[in-house]
Order: sequence, then structure tokens, then C-alpha cells
Amino acid sequence: MNPDYTDTRRGLRQLVKDARPGNRIYTVTERATIHPSQDRKVYEEWVVTDKKAFGSGTYYVKSTANGGELSLEQILGKHRGAWRTKPAGIPNAAAQVRHETYNDAAHRAAQAVADRHAEEVANRLSRQYASSR
Repeated sequence: MNPDYTDTRRGLRQLVKDARPGNRIYTVTERATIHPSQDRKVYEEWVVTDKKAFGSGTYYVKSTANGGELSLEQILGKHRGAWRTKPAGIPNAAAQVRHETYNDAAHRAAQAVADRHAEEVANRLSRQYASSR
């Protein structure tokens, strides 16, 4: 699963060219886990904002997981790559169920609610910044 945009000059130029307010960018992070049932790799969804970085003039992107903002250069430098589409088979970092459930059905229901909430946040941010084009 190679990234669409890599941490190279060419990758950055392509990302800057393709990025428009409201677009989504996905990054994959490998994290330390406490419990063996947790996934080591998660993806994070970023929405391109209408703000531009001072100096370089590239857009900032906003995380749907925690609301943090980074420039496009920082995204590639930190994550070493970015994707245009959601990575398949990897859970969303914003939609992680962080509490214990009594059984599998309760866990699946909690995960479905978390997934829906993360998708609603991403849709709201995309609409907000796409209207500023």
C-alpha cells in the first residue's frame, strides 16, 4: 500500500497542487498498544482548511481526531506519506472505542457509533471549508 504523496519534493508539489479546501487526506500511523486486541496501525483523516501557512503559502489541514492543524509540509514530514482515499482494512484513529464492553455485540455497537461520529465530524469539516473556495 504505497502512499499517493510521499515525503519528497515531487510528492509535496503534487500534494500542494491537488489540495483544495474541503478535500480529505489520510495518513497511517503505527502506534504502541496496551492490549493485544488493539490495532497497531490506524489511519487519521485530515481536512484541508482555507488557511495558508506563512512563508510557503501552502494550506493547513485539520485533524478530525483531535482538531489539531498542520501544514501540508508538516503532514508529509511527520507521516512520511499521505493517501487520497481511506486505507482499506485499517481502523480510524478518531473512531476508537476506548472503554471496556461486556460482550462482542456491545463492542460492535459502540464501534458503529464511534465510526458514525467520526464520519459526521469529517463531513462537517469538509462542508465548512469547501464552502470557502
